[in-house]
Amino acid sequence: MPRVVVTGGTGKAGKWCVSDLLEHGYKVLNVDKNPARREVVPVLAG
Repeated sequence: MPRVVVTGGTGKAGKWCVSDLLEHGYKVLNVDKNPARREVVPVLAG
């Protein structure tokens, strides 16, 4: 399973990107300044 890190995954475009990556079998880590309240993928907040 390929892994990918997404920055800004809770933003407008990031949500779409994370969703698409998950549908295609990627393991996703979201690095975001403002993490979502409802996490779909692991988040590294900073």
